Amino acid sequence: MQIKIKKRQVVHTAKLKKGEREEVRATMPDKVVVPPTPTYDDDDPTLRDEQQVARVELLMIKGIRQKRQLMLLLNIDDPRQMERYVSRVLARWELVGSNQDHSRARGEGLTRLDLIESELWSKMQNLDDKDGGRTNALLSTVLNVHRQRMDLLGLTPKVIERIGVGSESDVAFSKTVGTHERLSMLAARMMHMIEERTKVIDHVPSDRET
Repeated sequence: MQIKIKKRQVVHTAKLKKGEREEVRATMPDKVVVPPTPTYDDDDPTLRDEQQVARVELLMIKGIRQKRQLMLLLNIDDPRQMERYVSRVLARWELVGSNQDHSRARGEGLTRLDLIESELWSKMQNLDDKDGGRTNALLSTVLNVHRQRMDLLGLTPKVIERIGVGSESDVAFSKTVGTHERLSMLAARMMHMIEERTKVIDHVPSDRET
């Protein structure tokens, strides 16, 4: 297969998809912009390699992951060299992934959910008694926020099913689950009370009742 590529050329990947497994074809774009050729030549092999790795990474991000496809698009003839480029890209990604502060991200998410929930309760308290529909919508949103908080805390349904009371951590976990269930039941009761209250307010008396 011959693919002639000029600087920054858009290439349709139909030929590259031929012969590939269905799951590989599904992740590939229909067309891709090939990065320009390296500006450094063989006199500066280290810098040239850095640019080649960057070119490989750009294509891998776009869904071109097979070594054969990368070699064709980037006009690299040495399979072992391409293997080294791919390995270096994967090593970069592993480093970036390990540097993510998941605890800080979770804390930021929980804080943001607390703020959202506080704003929702404030809006609900300022509603008119006749605005039952909007109150129900706000309560549903509060419940959704609460579910997202439980997800961030690891209280998914599967985890709750597997949890058992035993160690101190299990007891604390079970208490948290119980609190979650009580809050959900309380919110559900509040929604029911508001619906009943709305029915009374919206009721128009008949002639017999007047």
